[in-house]
Amino acid sequence: AAPVFLRPLLRTQYQMDFLGASHREGLEHLLKQYPYSPIQVQPHWHLVWTREILPETDRQRISFDSNRDPDFYILNRPMYPFTGTGQVPFPPAVSTRKVWNNTTLTVATPDLSLVDEATAQRFREIYRLTVAGSPIIRSTFDVYLDGKTLTWVKEGCHSGDLSAAFFLMVLPADANDPPGSLGQDGSFVWAGDSRGVKFDGKCLASATLPDYDIVAIVTGQHRFEHDRPAIGGYVTIWEESYRLDSSFILDALRETRRHAYDPAIRSIFEVYYIQENRLMYVRDPCGRNDVDALFFLHVVPIDEGNLPDHHRRYGFDNLDFGFERYGFRSGEVCIAVRELPEYPISSIRTGQYIPGEGRLWEGEFPSTE
Repeated sequence: AAPVFLRPLLRTQYQMDFLGASHREGLEHLLKQYPYSPIQVQPHWHLVWTREILPETDRQRISFDSNRDPDFYILNRPMYPFTGTGQVPFPPAVSTRKVWNNTTLTVATPDLSLVDEATAQRFREIYRLTVAGSPIIRSTFDVYLDGKTLTWVKEGCHSGDLSAAFFLMVLPADANDPPGSLGQDGSFVWAGDSRGVKFDGKCLASATLPDYDIVAIVTGQHRFEHDRPAIGGYVTIWEESYRLDSSFILDALRETRRHAYDPAIRSIFEVYYIQENRLMYVRDPCGRNDVDALFFLHVVPIDEGNLPDHHRRYGFDNLDFGFERYGFRSGEVCIAVRELPEYPISSIRTGQYIPGEGRLWEGEFPSTE
């Protein structure tokens, strides 16, 4: 048994039921509470497997349909976002199970209309403070950033809008963040999932960004669909990016134009070196089709010993990317920025391609180092 002084820390430091052994208890609770009704549960692979050990008559009453509003969530954790911030809890609990006063199972409804007035008022205050600013992303959900707090908001939503989790990835300013990372320059790192809540006809979710400096974020919603052939079972519903350093990049573009600097490559996109060891891709004016193709970026080091093991056979670092993660629009201009590795570079090959069809344009140039 865990020492008494450690027990209150368990829920914030560890998943209390990693393998979902308590999920059967959650399903049986719903079957008992609603003995004659079909039950729609938010799908999760633990629950899908757990249903199979129930009697056939019970299995037939439980369904997992990602395209329908769930009646209930069953969670093997307390009612906090996966990011652990505790800012916006999960919807209200119908039933909980605890070990040493730490929640290991939560059965929850997807709608905050059932919460007490004090709780609802707290969410209204979060909403009021959030929408006082302008969203950094306008998409299926509007996304707001206030300091280190990221908030997703949708007006006039229904509970089905919350059937998918909100994901967050960040691009650290320092390749060594987060502490203990592999130091992959220019790579996004996972920053967690969050669940949303519904109240007063609005849907809202919130997360806290990591403490280290960030230059860009990618966010959206994804859903686990056990019967879909997606990588890892997750299907992305929507995804958008935002660069926190966009003003710096626009200043660099204005400076480049003011001095009439020649690009390293002049093609469909012009490619420039800019400060802090970055490449800037510029298309002006830019149409929708200009950013549909993927970008390839092959960096050849002076010393091949600097390459990751899985790239040494090719002799270059493969930093291919999509505009949706590394680019943004400013008026009619499309701009993408890719951070380069810190090791000494011999040459760079880059361009755009369509998988299965070939390259649209390409160019190669030596490093200026």
